[in-house]
Amino acid sequence: MREILEAIAPLYDQHDSEIARDLGSLVRGSLDIAVTESPQQVDACFVLSEFQRGFSPLADLVLDKSDLLQWRLVVAGKLPAKFTDNMAAVELIGPTGMIKNDKARLGFFIQAPNLHYPSHWHPAEELYHVVQGRSGWAVDDLSLSDKNGGDFIHHLSMQPHTMETYDEPLLAIWGWTGELSADGYDWKRD
Repeated sequence: MREILEAIAPLYDQHDSEIARDLGSLVRGSLDIAVTESPQQVDACFVLSEFQRGFSPLADLVLDKSDLLQWRLVVAGKLPAKFTDNMAAVELIGPTGMIKNDKARLGFFIQAPNLHYPSHWHPAEELYHVVQGRSGWAVDDLSLSDKNGGDFIHHLSMQPHTMETYDEPLLAIWGWTGELSADGYDWKRD
């Protein structure tokens, strides 16, 4: 786990925001903390086989270590299976994470190609960092804006946001600060 966290920590130095500083500090402060959860895979992990190797050292590291991570369904029970069967997340650090911490949540997110994750919102402030995969992102009711590996996407608390993958899957790092409960999570039903 330390190798993954060491690769993630410097990324937050590239984004000038309080949430990036908080998440970078969280990662650096977790380097020597023992992992408390066992590895796990879910059906949506099929997406991992669709990533191209050699895109970035971090992407390759995630692929190499994916069987050591605790993958979970994304907001299970809140979204229909057509979404949750095609998305998975790892909470590396957080209240239910592989490393326990009640101040923030941070981990990886994968989404299959050609999938529109509908507009949704939650009490936590959120910062994504795209590791691999060109995808479209939007806040409020604005049009999608393309994001690529290396880009950050910042969502404020309760700000509606959506993302859409194109012909390739998405691998991103996500982080939450503030209200960490998913109880306030909701999404726009079409």
